[in-house]
Amino acid sequence: MTFEIAGKIADEAYQSGIYPEEAGFFLPGKCFARLTDGKKTYQVQIISISPASAQECLKQRNTVNFRKISVKFKKSYMDDMRRGRWNLNGAAIVFGPDGKLVDGQKRLAACADGLVSFTTFVIVGIKPTLTTDTGEKRTLNQYLRARGEKHYYTLGAAICCLKRYHDRSHIYSRENIYSTTEYLGVLQENPGMRESVAYVASTEINVGDGPSSVIHYLGCQHGLKKHADNFFRDLDKGERLQEGDPVYALRKEIMDRFRSNRRMGYVEKFAKGIKAWNYRLANKVTKHIRFNLFGDHASEFPELEFDPVN
Repeated sequence: MTFEIAGKIADEAYQSGIYPEEAGFFLPGKCFARLTDGKKTYQVQIISISPASAQECLKQRNTVNFRKISVKFKKSYMDDMRRGRWNLNGAAIVFGPDGKLVDGQKRLAACADGLVSFTTFVIVGIKPTLTTDTGEKRTLNQYLRARGEKHYYTLGAAICCLKRYHDRSHIYSRENIYSTTEYLGVLQENPGMRESVAYVASTEINVGDGPSSVIHYLGCQHGLKKHADNFFRDLDKGERLQEGDPVYALRKEIMDRFRSNRRMGYVEKFAKGIKAWNYRLANKVTKHIRFNLFGDHASEFPELEFDPVN
């Protein structure tokens, strides 16, 4: 990358129109540069942001609002700013090409609420990516929401569930062992799961947003979309179901345990959803969907089947 340093301060540059219109955003400051990688040009500034400017940015340009502001971090930043301990460093307030805030929400909130200005780098023109600020511990759902994904909460659950299903050794783990970048990679490799997520999001009774989306999606991937739609429609509505149908048995247990406040955990719902899917695909009659999670007779986690019995 190369820097093209302009010979005017930012205020003069803005007034004379030196700034490219496509940048879409500008804050007057002490100096500015254009940073290019040969394909795109980015605005780089060093400015002093006032509380009023910070508040305006949060209200007008933080339209994505991809995560809840951490009170702990905000108070820490406010204290440093008020005590004069906040120094210029390499961390920048980042805006996208459309002027929407990409990074710097906590710093701007600390400035606005703490009523103290701070000096910082500002970069304009960077789009949110899979690796943007992953060290700040944004959740997968916050990234999906920032990207404008529909049903982002259900989509996040589906991505996590699909990743764990393919890596069976971690299906029982309660710890988050994968990075956000790894999870977003799953979505890149499986873009069609959005359709299954939308279908599951329209239901009320299922085996959990994540497991239901994965079962529906993998079924569709194996040419069983009609079977998948009917399975989750019948589980949700309960219409025309008869005793002996695996979906009837699964739905009855879900409803009975809901009424008695003994709801199924994630693994149990996923496993029983898979077993009910397999039983119905095989035209198997059953009154119970059994899966033992603990004890000497703990069940092996089932695998989805995709060969229907004619």
